Amino acid sequence: NETNVEVMRGMLAQRPQVEMQVSMTGTEGLRSIRARHPDLILLDMHLPDISGMEVLRQLQADVHTAGIPVVVVSADALAQQIDAAFEAGCTHYLTKPVNVGELLTVLDDLLERMDTHFG
Repeated sequence: NETNVEVMRGMLAQRPQVEMQVSMTGTEGLRSIRARHPDLILLDMHLPDISGMEVLRQLQADVHTAGIPVVVVSADALAQQIDAAFEAGCTHYLTKPVNVGELLTVLDDLLERMDTHFG
């Protein structure tokens, strides 16, 4: 929702090298990811059209998107849901309300790995 988007924008403002593109549905997100090939994905598990789990499955099934790190940001904090997300291919799982420091640490780690891997 728009409130979560603005909260995330505020957090990411601390990392000006990060450009945030927002998709409000899973279908729109998959289309955008396939067109743009982002360095990483922040994924909410509760989308209005398809589940975040389905988005993860489709990303992992596509050779062009399977290697993109996915950070799940979700209110779901049950161990079985978290485990299922990791099994479906997420790289990190953060629960809402998101701790700003934790989010930035995860992003910094992923960006550093990408710089090391690609740079």
